Amino acid sequence: MRGEIDLPGCRRVVCSLRGSVSLPPEQSALMTEVVGAEAVVARGLGRHLAVGATGTMALNVATLVLNFATTLVLSHLLGVDGYGAYAFALAWALVLTSVAGLGLAPLVIRQVASSHATREWAVLRGMLRWSNVLVLVAGLATAAVAGIVGFVFFRDDGELLRPFLVGLLLVVPLSLTMLRQAAMQGIGRVILGRTPESLVAPGLFLVLVAVVGVAMDDRFSSGWAIALQVLATMVAFAVGAVLLVGSLPRDARAAEPEVHAESWRRSALPLFALGVLLAASTQIGTIVVGAIGDPADAGVYSVAARLTAFIGFVMLAATYPLMPLVARLHAQQDDARMHSVVAGSARTIFLLSLPIAVAVIVLAAPLLRLFGAEFDTGSDAVRILAVGELVKAFIGLSGLVLVMTGHEARLTRAVALGVGANVVLALALVPLLGVEGAAIAAAVGMVSTQVLLEIDVRRRAGLSAAAFFARAR
Repeated sequence: MRGEIDLPGCRRVVCSLRGSVSLPPEQSALMTEVVGAEAVVARGLGRHLAVGATGTMALNVATLVLNFATTLVLSHLLGVDGYGAYAFALAWALVLTSVAGLGLAPLVIRQVASSHATREWAVLRGMLRWSNVLVLVAGLATAAVAGIVGFVFFRDDGELLRPFLVGLLLVVPLSLTMLRQAAMQGIGRVILGRTPESLVAPGLFLVLVAVVGVAMDDRFSSGWAIALQVLATMVAFAVGAVLLVGSLPRDARAAEPEVHAESWRRSALPLFALGVLLAASTQIGTIVVGAIGDPADAGVYSVAARLTAFIGFVMLAATYPLMPLVARLHAQQDDARMHSVVAGSARTIFLLSLPIAVAVIVLAAPLLRLFGAEFDTGSDAVRILAVGELVKAFIGLSGLVLVMTGHEARLTRAVALGVGANVVLALALVPLLGVEGAAIAAAVGMVSTQVLLEIDVRRRAGLSAAAFFARAR
C-alpha cells in the first residue's frame, strides 16, 4: 500500500468516525488502515522537514562562519573607510538583484512544487524557461541603467564609484541564482540547491581575499574586493547550473515547455514588488547611513547587521524546506496538516533563536571589536537590531504562509508599510543618532511588518503563525 490513501473527505472525517460510529468489520479495517497511513505520512513529513531544516541550518552556519571570517579579513585589509565603500557597493548590488529577479523566486517555488507533486512536467519546464529568460533580460537592463545613474551621481567620488560599477557585474548571476535555488527547493533538493552559494562562493571568496589581499598589501582596495566577489559568484553559478540540470526528473528535461504566461504574470507583479521591498529593507540602513554620513558609518552599520544575522539563521534554515512543503499541502487541500506543520515550526524556531539573540545582545561590544577598534561604536545598534530579529522570530512564519497559499498581494502590502516606516525613520533619525538611528528604523520597520502579517494570516489562512499562539481555525 502507498503511504497515502486518497478518499474524498477522508482526512477530515476519519478521526471523528473512529470511536464514535459502529462500522462493519471490513470498513473498520479500512478506517484503521487509513489512520495508520495518515500517521505514517505525518511522521514522514516531520522527518522530511527536520532533515531539510537541519541540513539547511548546517549550511547557514557554515555560510555565516565563512562570511564572518571574510568580514574580519576585509575589515583589517581595507580599514573602516574601505570596508564601508565595499559594503555600500554590495548593498546596491543586492538591491538591484532583487529588481532584476522580478520577484519570481517564490512563484517558481510554488509552481515547481505543485507541478512536481502532480507530475505536470511540461508546466514545470515552461516555468523554468519563462522565468530565466525574463530575469536574464531584466538583469542586463537593470545593470546598464544603474551603471549610467551611478556614474552621474558618484563620478566625483572615486572611492564609491569604482566598487559600485564593478559590483554591477553581480546583478545577472545573482538574479539567475535565485531562480535556480527556487527550482531546487520546489523539487525537494533544498540542501544541494543551496550548496554552491553557501559553501563554494563564500569559501572561494575568503581564499581569494586572503591570498590577493596579502599579496597586494596596501594596494588592495574595495574595488578589488568586489571584483573577487564577482569571480567567486560566477564559479558558484556555474556549479549550481550543473547541479540543477542533473537534479531535474528525466521526464521534466524531455518535456516540451508549456507556458502559462498570463496567470504567472498576474502573480509575479506583487511578488516583484515584494522582492524589491524585502531587499531594500535589509539594505536601507547601509545606504542611508552611507549617503547621509560617511563610508565609515556605513561600514559600522553593515557589520552590526551582519552580527544580528546570526539570530535569523534558524528561521532561514526552516524556511527553505517549509516553503515547498506548505505549497504542496495547500495544493492538496490538506489544511489541517499544513496548520500543524506551521505551529510546530513556529515554536521550534523561536526557542532555538532566543539563546542566540541573548548571546548577541550580551556580547555585542566584544564581538564588534573582533573587526577592529573602529567598529566598537556599533554595539548599541547591534542590541537594537537583535530585539527586532527576536520579534521577527516569534511571528515570522506569517509571510511564508501567505505567499505559499496565494496571498502574495497581502504580504507585499504589509512589507511595503514596514519598509516605508523604515525609510521615513531612517531619514529622520540618522542625521540625529547616526548608526543607532538606522538600527531603530530597521527594527521598527521589521516589527511593524510582522505584526501586520500576523493579523492578515489569521484572516486569510485561518491560523496564527506566532510561536506559542499558533492555532488553526
